Amino acid sequence: MKARLVLLFMAMIAISFISCDVDEPIDESQKRGVQVERPFKMRSSGTFQIVTPDVCDEGLVQVLIEGQGKGTLIGNFSVTITYCTDFGDIHILNGYQIAANGDQLFFYNIGGGEDENGFYNDYYYYSGTGRFENVSGTLRLYGVFEFTGPTSGVFSNQGEGTLTY
Repeated sequence: MKARLVLLFMAMIAISFISCDVDEPIDESQKRGVQVERPFKMRSSGTFQIVTPDVCDEGLVQVLIEGQGKGTLIGNFSVTITYCTDFGDIHILNGYQIAANGDQLFFYNIGGGEDENGFYNDYYYYSGTGRFENVSGTLRLYGVFEFTGPTSGVFSNQGEGTLTY
């Protein structure tokens, strides 16, 4: 009798494993619960350089922007941005930040301008990895770019916005 119960118990366990779809992705936001909007502040600095275009459309100049910074929610990070421009009406910026633990945030430029605080760019955060996998949000960055050579220079910026994840 005990042997039959043990056998039945083992069969139920085996059936439960077989019926599970192990390839089905787990929604990380469900594990974490409700997404929360959080204030996001950051500052960074680094270099920029005009490079041979490999991702920009024909007729546009490609600028590689790289730096380091520190921000709430992300801590110390590196940043890489590809900027495609005609130095007139076209300004396409796409980039990513990598936190010290490897989590990434992906963003692109949604506009810019000037106000009482200076020149700014607005960015939309649309995705990420790790704890930022389902992130969304915006950031306004005020910055200064200074050419130190004919095709290169330095930048610094600071800004704030919100991230929801």
